[in-house]
Amino acid sequence: MSHQLEIVLLLAKRFTQVTVVTGRVGSLGLLPPNVEVFSSKWSPGKPLFNLIRFYRLALPLILSPKTTAVFSHMADLQCALVSPITKLLHKRHCLWYAHVHESIYLKISMLFVDKVVTSTKGSFPPIQVDVHTIGQSIDPIRFKPNTSRSYRNIKRVLTYGRLDISKRADEIIYSVRKLRDEFPELTLTIVGSPGNAASIAWAKNLQGENPDEWLKFLPSVHRKEIDKLVSEHDVFFHAYRGSLDKVLIEASLMEIPVVTTNLEYHRLFGSWNTSFSTTLTSEYEGLVKLPPSQIRAEVQRRRDLALKNHSMEHWINQISIILRSGVNSEPKSEK
Repeated sequence: MSHQLEIVLLLAKRFTQVTVVTGRVGSLGLLPPNVEVFSSKWSPGKPLFNLIRFYRLALPLILSPKTTAVFSHMADLQCALVSPITKLLHKRHCLWYAHVHESIYLKISMLFVDKVVTSTKGSFPPIQVDVHTIGQSIDPIRFKPNTSRSYRNIKRVLTYGRLDISKRADEIIYSVRKLRDEFPELTLTIVGSPGNAASIAWAKNLQGENPDEWLKFLPSVHRKEIDKLVSEHDVFFHAYRGSLDKVLIEASLMEIPVVTTNLEYHRLFGSWNTSFSTTLTSEYEGLVKLPPSQIRAEVQRRRDLALKNHSMEHWINQISIILRSGVNSEPKSEK
């Protein structure tokens, strides 16, 4: 819940009442009077407990005549559990799913929900289904560019986000180590903490196996500190393959050059390498060959694209249209 608090607060400005059922709550602070939050205390490895607890919370809310619409946010399992009920009750139900993994719960949900919404066409499994693309939900006010950035000495590499296996921090370390043969002044800062149990041991081993002086590991920082963190570095490396990661949009909004292997980002924003290679090394080599003026123009172009297609305001407006108007609503598709 704490990771999606902005979305809930914006929905609360558009609806009389917003009720949230979430697996974990986290730190929320003071909520508006028309927002209430219930935690199902979802626990991995306890399917029966999870099922009973979730239904005990969700069913009375869905059955209530006051509930006019249901929004499932990256919760394909929970959506599969309640979407047959919302279908039976003729209550509008929208599923937001921005992941290339095709789960059985997603397949079940798509049979019953009114709308399936994702960020970009490459951020959804390659299956034949009517899916609407509305971009990512990033608040540009939180991610401002550093106007004093020169783009001359691109030596300080940064990557931030969850330190999970899927984020491929090991690939980033390998790439920077390889690049240091030609660019010995390169340093790498990895900011983040594991987001799941499977990644904790992996992250610990990763740090133990890489004690280099040019490499620094830092724990996760608060989102309000990210722009300062980015301003202290010259280039953002990213190696997640799959959907369009939100951190890529955040970095683009802050006008730091993005070097990534994410094909969806390349498709939408472009590449530093004319051959469209998907390696971090070739992307970086293509970047540093460009004059600072050309780099500045390109990062500004990418910021403009991010503002146009991935702002929080645009995203929340499209979701609100769907939840208010139901299946007849047609949000703008990606161009």
